[in-house]
Amino acid sequence: MTIKVGIIQKDPFIINDKKISGLTIDIWEHIANKYDIKFKYFPVKNINDAINGNKYDIYLGNINITPERIRKLDFTVPYYFSNYSVTSLKKDNKQEILSTFAKLVLIFVLYTLSSMTIYYFSHSKDIRINQIIHYTFKTMFKIWADQNPEPLAIINFIFMIFFVLLVLYSIYTLFFVKEFESGLPDKPILVDKVNQNLIKYLKSRGAQVKIVKNTNGNTDSLLDLYLSNPEESSGIFVSEESKISPDGTIFNRNPKYKNFTFKRYNFGKSQLTIGVKKNHPLFYNINSEIMKMKDNGKLFSISKKWLNFTHAKQLQ
Repeated sequence: MTIKVGIIQKDPFIINDKKISGLTIDIWEHIANKYDIKFKYFPVKNINDAINGNKYDIYLGNINITPERIRKLDFTVPYYFSNYSVTSLKKDNKQEILSTFAKLVLIFVLYTLSSMTIYYFSHSKDIRINQIIHYTFKTMFKIWADQNPEPLAIINFIFMIFFVLLVLYSIYTLFFVKEFESGLPDKPILVDKVNQNLIKYLKSRGAQVKIVKNTNGNTDSLLDLYLSNPEESSGIFVSEESKISPDGTIFNRNPKYKNFTFKRYNFGKSQLTIGVKKNHPLFYNINSEIMKMKDNGKLFSISKKWLNFTHAKQLQ
């Protein structure tokens, strides 16, 4: 008996390009070979129609688990967890450095001018500018030269301590602290009208959504729409690992997207499982083999071929 296997394309888990391949395909074919399962692949165009019509015995790919689908399918233990992220352009680090430097210079200049002005009006009117400058900078760095420093001298010294700490903190945050996104994006996420389940999910999490049309949910089309006016939205919603090549390149080395990055916020993770027709006799074998593959390292071994090492390592 040859069983029917429905496949939902999604790189790098299922790639239907001349030859059907991918991480999920390798996992399934390992199971099929072990249990001598004869099968034939069928690309799935509409997952809901396929499940409701009981068209296939096995479903491979990214299938959201819903109450309606649980009535029709048994789902195996997850063989992979995928991070949900919003992808958008990376921040311009040079611009951020220049902006921080300009703010620090402005703070220093404004304080220095204020201190010099106070010193001028609190002393004789014939005091020269070089004396004011000398006093201001001397008291910023050492007030212990005077036995009884003036209040202004103490304030200048305290300011300099504060300013040095501010500079060190700015350097630390710019170069040593990785950006961590929590909460939700400040701007709406671009989502195609056809992705009604995703729209409901994002709204249920409290995120803003900007609904667009005519991209058919295509990632590249949504990215191009975002690039046309990146200031209006926070980016597009993706399953992160499905957009990373084994060498770490994002979006299949497309130069248009080389400056994109992922921000996870608090959207959690999706799980990838194998869907099996309800009460199918092969379910137990498939499910137990996935658990064995996790324990013996086979899942990790397969994933190294298709995923970036950092993401494959979670299966180790």
